[in-house]
Amino acid sequence: MNNKLFVLIFSGCALLQFSASAQFTFQVEEYFSGKPGDTLQLKNMLAEQLEPLVIAYDTVRFRGQLVTRRIENTSTQRLEQWSPKGWLLYTQGIGPGKELVFDAPLVLLPLVVKQGQIIEQTLGYTYLENKQRKGSGTLSYSVKVEGNDSSRTPLQNFADCLVTTTTIIRKSATGPAEGYSIKEWYARGIGLIKAAGEVFVLGPNEKRQSKGRIALMLERAVIKGQLMEKE
Repeated sequence: MNNKLFVLIFSGCALLQFSASAQFTFQVEEYFSGKPGDTLQLKNMLAEQLEPLVIAYDTVRFRGQLVTRRIENTSTQRLEQWSPKGWLLYTQGIGPGKELVFDAPLVLLPLVVKQGQIIEQTLGYTYLENKQRKGSGTLSYSVKVEGNDSSRTPLQNFADCLVTTTTIIRKSATGPAEGYSIKEWYARGIGLIKAAGEVFVLGPNEKRQSKGRIALMLERAVIKGQLMEKE
């Protein structure tokens, strides 16, 4: 083989390998904010009469440590934290006064992920109503790292987003298994800016039966005390 041609092929392969590594590896925490005082307001794209989803953050103590509380205007909240293991979830609200407390932290995402990576976890939970134990069950969690993409929202155009698709199925001793599958876009330094998916129950043979759709886009945000300007 011509030496110059060999050098060109070898260099091209090395460059391609380097570019793929640089482009498709993500430092997950860079795509979030979630600091106390931050607020994200996502417009409900399904119908004009539906309220937007508003997410606010503060900090509370949970099991002797300081964690982040994510509060939603749907009367639900969840407790989460960044740690060396990644983005952890301790509790998840599922309705007014209703929450799941996990037997062990659910790892939503490791600190570093690659495009195409799939993270799966199954763990037990305790179901509480108004802080009273009402039952228990298991939750199956699967998230696929789709990669990097841009997204247009009512607030701004975002060129650099980490995109994931998450499927959660919750099983209890009573009632059918239910869950959701949702694709989400996270903008660098901001967090969730777009979401699209479906809520479902599992029927016979675990066939999904749709209960509704999800379609949200960021329309207002306060990050580090600053209101983001609309484009």
